[in-house]
Amino acid sequence: MDVELAAANQGHVDALLAMYESNTSVYSSCAPLQVGAVPAGAPTSVVEFLSRVGKALGVALQITDDLLGTFGDPSGAAKSIESDAREGKQTVLAALLATADP
Repeated sequence: MDVELAAANQGHVDALLAMYESNTSVYSSCAPLQVGAVPAGAPTSVVEFLSRVGKALGVALQITDDLLGTFGDPSGAAKSIESDAREGKQTVLAALLATADP
């Protein structure tokens, strides 16, 4: 999905958020929360709640990464602040700017 959106002329916010939720959220938030809860014997309702929380946290993490990749201090960034733009990656910020009324 990331590659497809990078090839698109214009990102769509809903598609980007769905990608963030199914990609970043799963490995950065949902899985770590569930890995702790399941072996501890947490009820299914708690595991499902942690999944929802993890999805929201993962989306927030990715949007923060996008903002830092655009406006961050290059000396303190873990990656080049130009790498997403150079690779043609779509971000929520770019999609919102592309669809904004002048």
